[in-house]
Amino acid sequence: MNLPTRKTVLIYLIATFVAGGVAGGAIGYGMGRRPVFRPFDREEMRVKICQRFTTELGLSPDQQQQMEPLVREGMDAFEQAHREHRERLRELTARGRERMETILTPDQREKYRAMEEERERRMPERFRGPKESGSSRGSGAKP
Repeated sequence: MNLPTRKTVLIYLIATFVAGGVAGGAIGYGMGRRPVFRPFDREEMRVKICQRFTTELGLSPDQQQQMEPLVREGMDAFEQAHREHRERLRELTARGRERMETILTPDQREKYRAMEEERERRMPERFRGPKESGSSRGSGAKP
């Protein structure tokens, strides 16, 4: 049996390193071009939920028809709860800002307001409510 020479081992190491770099670069490039978050699609989610119930529970066609409005109503109720929650958080945030501003000097108040404007500008749209972002949150979303 012939042992590989240093030159052969070095060539294999370099080839492995290059192949790994090319593969990593290609994967990274492909992953970087995909959006991190897709917009929420209510209809797509409703269909998936109904399909899962049908498949895993073995629902009959009659049961499927009865289940669909229940899923839709449940999704509407969850969306309403989220809207109410966001509104309550806005109220609490506004009250906290007002209280904080009372202890700041006029110069500090201006800086604080600038900080808050910058924070709101950087805040991803997915965390804003439909009223603030000016767009609906997927097909079928209610304002």
